[in-house]
Amino acid sequence: MVSRKHNGIRIGLLVVSIGVALQAPWGASIAVWTRRGESNYPVLTYTQLICLGFTLVDAFFMAMVWGVASFRPDEVAAESTRMWNDFGWFLYLWTWPPFSVWCLAIGLGIIWDKSGSPAFPRWFAYYNFWIAFLLIPAGLMIFFKHGPFGFNGLIAFWMPTAVFFVWMLVMSWMLLRAVSAEEARAVCPRAARRWMSHRSQPNTRSDQRERWLWNSAQCHPNLRATYRALER
Repeated sequence: MVSRKHNGIRIGLLVVSIGVALQAPWGASIAVWTRRGESNYPVLTYTQLICLGFTLVDAFFMAMVWGVASFRPDEVAAESTRMWNDFGWFLYLWTWPPFSVWCLAIGLGIIWDKSGSPAFPRWFAYYNFWIAFLLIPAGLMIFFKHGPFGFNGLIAFWMPTAVFFVWMLVMSWMLLRAVSAEEARAVCPRAARRWMSHRSQPNTRSDQRERWLWNSAQCHPNLRATYRALER
């Protein structure tokens, strides 16, 4: 199969390599948001960054190993190509522990955030704990070559893979929400002062946005209550 579809495989691996590089700022941004809830000893933040670094090296090395397997498919023995292919699958699935530790560190960082305006809701911490648990079946591939627990089976491959990529989508959505909430908290005091000074209809696009932020639930409830008390 490698010799018949080598160009498609190489293009896919090239895309994977580029995507792995883009994962670096994405993963670092998670650590930045959860760092705000830690004390002077950001153990969880450093744990996330270490796991992120392992993820990048592992994913890039995995793509490189499969690239080597597709580089000379017609010039080497089939056993050698099969060995490189198996090596790539072990890099993809057998390396689940750092991914689970990464999710655990994120979840603990959310739970331990005692600030008045946490970046992520508490339920998202338990979601990360559940993801860490669902990645464990990937390690069963070492005991089975076929069936649901094999490297291409339902339990060892499809479930952890689907869970991980859904987690990336949900994580991206939560990061965007955190950015929007932070922007709202920065705009709310300015918007409140403006509405306290003049109650006329807004005339500019900036005024309209500030009025929407002030009237919406994106403004922190305590902040809105304070300004309303001053207004009276």
